[in-house]
Amino acid sequence: GKIKIDRRLDLHGYSLLDAHNKFQNEIKKAYGKNKRCLLVITGKGVHPNKTNEELTPKLFHGKIKNSIISWINDDEMSKYILTYQNASFEHGGDGAIFVYLRKKRN
Repeated sequence: GKIKIDRRLDLHGYSLLDAHNKFQNEIKKAYGKNKRCLLVITGKGVHPNKTNEELTPKLFHGKIKNSIISWINDDEMSKYILTYQNASFEHGGDGAIFVYLRKKRN
């Protein structure tokens, strides 16, 4: 069925540390407001210029994208996050991920 996206969180363009802090803060805030589904946009990372003969990878190639799963699986986040799922093409594909939050305990 259709997924109701409660919040979109765009980490695209943030430094790794800033993105991690923003991710944690937004997860906690959304959980506190009983939101259940977040679409987290990581971006796909920096790709080398295809027209350039020198195709050396960039130092910061996909750092947020490659780190998001470890952030989700962090012990501190497990009390907020139920599961995650790769986003479909229409929601960002490889550059995004759905994060499903637990129901808030009263």
